[in-house]
Amino acid sequence: MGAKFKNYICALGDTDSAVVSVGKKIAENCGFEFRFFEDHSSFEDLIRENSPENIVAVFSNGYFPEKEYNYNGSLSGIFSDPVYICTDSDYMLPVNVNDHNGVVYLPKNECGSEFTYNLIFHLVSKHSDGVECFRNLENYRNFFHRAPLPYQSLDENGNFIDVNLKWTEALGYSKAEVLGKWFGDFVSPDCRDFFVRNFLEFKREGEVHDVRFMMVSKTGELISVSFDGCIDHYPDGSFKGNHCIFRNISEEDKTGWELEKARVSLRFTSDPMGWISTDGTIIDANDAACKLTGYSGKEIAGHNISEFYNEITPGNWGDFLSDLRKKESVSLEISVNVCNGLKIPFLISFSIFVYKGKEFIFAFGQDISLLKAQEKLLQNNIFSYEKYFSGFQGIAYLSAINRKPVFFRGAVEKITGYSEEDFISGAVSWDRLVLPEDLDVIIHRDEELRTVPGFSTVRDYRITTKSGGLCWVRDSIRNVSDQDGYPFLLAGSLVDVTEQKKAEEINRRNEERYRILSDASDQAVVVLGEDHKILFINNFASEILGFTPGELEGHSLINSEIPGNLNELQDMYSRCVNSGKLVEGNYSVFSDGHEKIFHVRFTPQRDDDGSASYLLTANDITESISIEEALKKANHKMKLLSEITRHDILNCITALDIYEDMLSEEEISESAKDDLEMMMLLTEQIKNLAVFTRDYQNLGSSAPKWYRIDHIVDKQKENPNLSCVKVENIKGRLEVFSDRMIEKVFYNLFMNSVCHGGDKMDLIKVSFSDEGGTGVITVEDNGKGVWDDNKSDIFLRSFGENTGLGLFLAKEILSLTDTSIEESGIFGEGAKFVIKIPPGSWRIFG
Repeated sequence: MGAKFKNYICALGDTDSAVVSVGKKIAENCGFEFRFFEDHSSFEDLIRENSPENIVAVFSNGYFPEKEYNYNGSLSGIFSDPVYICTDSDYMLPVNVNDHNGVVYLPKNECGSEFTYNLIFHLVSKHSDGVECFRNLENYRNFFHRAPLPYQSLDENGNFIDVNLKWTEALGYSKAEVLGKWFGDFVSPDCRDFFVRNFLEFKREGEVHDVRFMMVSKTGELISVSFDGCIDHYPDGSFKGNHCIFRNISEEDKTGWELEKARVSLRFTSDPMGWISTDGTIIDANDAACKLTGYSGKEIAGHNISEFYNEITPGNWGDFLSDLRKKESVSLEISVNVCNGLKIPFLISFSIFVYKGKEFIFAFGQDISLLKAQEKLLQNNIFSYEKYFSGFQGIAYLSAINRKPVFFRGAVEKITGYSEEDFISGAVSWDRLVLPEDLDVIIHRDEELRTVPGFSTVRDYRITTKSGGLCWVRDSIRNVSDQDGYPFLLAGSLVDVTEQKKAEEINRRNEERYRILSDASDQAVVVLGEDHKILFINNFASEILGFTPGELEGHSLINSEIPGNLNELQDMYSRCVNSGKLVEGNYSVFSDGHEKIFHVRFTPQRDDDGSASYLLTANDITESISIEEALKKANHKMKLLSEITRHDILNCITALDIYEDMLSEEEISESAKDDLEMMMLLTEQIKNLAVFTRDYQNLGSSAPKWYRIDHIVDKQKENPNLSCVKVENIKGRLEVFSDRMIEKVFYNLFMNSVCHGGDKMDLIKVSFSDEGGTGVITVEDNGKGVWDDNKSDIFLRSFGENTGLGLFLAKEILSLTDTSIEESGIFGEGAKFVIKIPPGSWRIFG
């Protein structure tokens, strides 16, 4: 045997390969000898001629052929546990440098990176003999201060002696903040005990590899790191210090965890899946695939997939693989031979991928036996469904639970512009017609439709038709279950509701306009439902009640929180509900110590859907009532003054009558008699004027009410001036809504007939007729009648031979209730007075 090599690093490969630069760099910086061999044979000669126990590492520019360098076999007995490092590899992944009994694969893009510096620590710590392996310890330290990895040195107590720039950058501290401090202060609390134990072991063993801590940065961030290091001793063997580098492995930990979760998920997923080589041999399969075939994971490996898939044979495997490579993914419906001898239909998805330069096939299976049974059941029901919906003006459809249509009939083209076949063939997808902003409406209840037996729902949404127009549809949908109770089918109907939606939009806009107008109004507006609930209330009404509209809508108007006399409001509301007619009245509200009076009207309404609602309007009449009260007081004073004045005038007239009677009994000249008659006539006129002022003053002094006309006519018969006149009364019980002086109207009409009808007038007839809702009372006689030129003038004040006040007063009394009067008789045949009463102001019984 020749001389032994001492701490050699050997490189095998091309001159310009990365093994030269990496191997030489490590050798120079670590104090190792470097030898380069262009071919394997010269390296083998070197091994045969020399003892290779001090060969630290062997670099190669390619994979170590197992036949030549069996690191688990022949060479393991020759080398003193060297590390085999393979560079320039495009497809092999890095292996932890602590895997002494294997090959470390270093990809080209890792050459000279952090991995290289980490590798140096492994080599130094494994093969150095104290400081003997280092030609210049100071150069070694300088090397690590320039290294791209954080470096630190601790004393025997674990306090910092040195850190490099990368260390301060990684954790955010300055060098002054670290030196002299205990390392345990820079790790998370739960790692400190581990550090104490590990540091004792570190000093005892002299090296550490891939020791992991959770360090804390200056900002408080937790950083996962991996340490490699060795111990430096004085010549006497006492502790001098340690030298450590670390890598930030936070992302590596996270990625490793995600990969592990993915691996476990695939292993234990309920659907069968496996990995297949390009010759059809099964490499591995998950638990679901093993259970299905009856093989264990080890047993199934090595079998050909043709043993399980009847549709795939060794004869057609080549065509299948060629098609798969072309498409990258292929799905087939295949009958799978399972362990109990049955054949179960599966949908198998095959995907091809490349790993480490080699092709593999991933297969994922779905049991579709239930789907096949459901499809058979579906076909049995399509005929009856089609017959049921023949002539339907909408669209009737059946679809699988995945929404693929199998039946699409009805007004498909009329509603969508597409044909039935477009949807059945899949050329047009219904979901793609739905407006994107309405898609949530469709998917909102999809989970229940797929999973809850018997579930149904109705949803409205918009679709885009073939011509580009918009159409509103109402989709009524339910699921249908198979014999085992599982939903497998969706049955539904689609109806065009575009016109309805347009009408609803118009109503919405009208309601919005109504709200704007009502909010701008100084009138309180409230819409109530049949249960007292407030459906709408404007701002003015809310302010009166001391609330905002949002606080009242949806709540009952009749409750203790509403101010005022609730009994009055409840009574008006109940009467309106029960009668179905307008009900009105006054309602008092006290606010800030002051009373406000509102005139309230409840008006029944009937909505388009037939439901009843009630419109409450209220006007503030507080000021009007105050003015009315002031006018009443003024009128009362004027009436009192008029009555006193009239009383005094009538007393004077009575005195004049006495003196006139006394003069008429005395002997006076003819001229004096003429003067006396004139005086008596004027006195009578003054008396009539006084009586007229009394009657006119009473006009409208009280509210109108209902009066029976037949009773009023009968009362006129008692007038002595009518003793020779026949009066024919009205037939039936007619009532009119009028002023209380309605009797004076008929008195004046009858006296007009007596005074102006002539000697032959002996009949007055009263009758009634309904002319399109207007009540017509006719009072006619058989006297002389009225000249045509005088028909309109007879109702003027002071027209006629006497005072001319009777017919004027009659017209004024009737006008108080919007009732008119006119004369329409024929002169020479008699007078005919026609009284027209507006609808709602008359009623007849019997």
